[in-house]
Amino acid sequence: MKSKLHLLWDMDGTLVDSEPEILATIEKSLATVGVKMEEAEAPLRIGPPVKVIIRNSFSEEVLSDSQLDEAVKAFRKIYDTSDYENTLPFEGIDELMHDSNYVHHVITNKPDLATNRILERKGWSGCVIDVLTPHTLENEIGHTMTKPELFKFCRAAYPEVPMVGIGDMALDAESALGEKITAIGVLWGTGTRDELEKAGCHYIVDNSAQLNDLLIYLNNE
Repeated sequence: MKSKLHLLWDMDGTLVDSEPEILATIEKSLATVGVKMEEAEAPLRIGPPVKVIIRNSFSEEVLSDSQLDEAVKAFRKIYDTSDYENTLPFEGIDELMHDSNYVHHVITNKPDLATNRILERKGWSGCVIDVLTPHTLENEIGHTMTKPELFKFCRAAYPEVPMVGIGDMALDAESALGEKITAIGVLWGTGTRDELEKAGCHYIVDNSAQLNDLLIYLNNE
């Protein structure tokens, strides 16, 4: 009997629109160290770990390393206890997450606590067989894991099943391709079509209806 297709979902920008809540929390966190959002030298792009998001937009002249560390601590304190009312599933995603024709995994740069709280509040905890974040295996292996390492771990745990990686950024596609996993790029998140094409996505979809049709096709190949 053919195995079900395993879906390796990114979270931010793929499953949920977390940008409004993350940006609002970053603004509050920066305020604790006396820095304003208007001082950003580049737009904040949601997807990487929050420390990377902030550093990519604020130079050390505006935000020192020590201030950055304090802002990240403040962010975690605020964000990890949120009810995530302003973090909403993208259109059509809830139906896909509840589709038992697939086996669902989540691989994200978001820490464990926030990831699992969001999954619980969106009613997806029972739909996902495992959740992998940079910190999931930290106590066992002694360091955080990059997204490519998380894909490698997931592929090793399920070596014989068909898999696709679904994400909105180039790193999602590159991580899947590194393990010879089909890469699907979605255009409702942060990444652009040009970035996803350059990353080597096998498929790029504009909306969840296209994604649904593509997954049905891949599941029946």
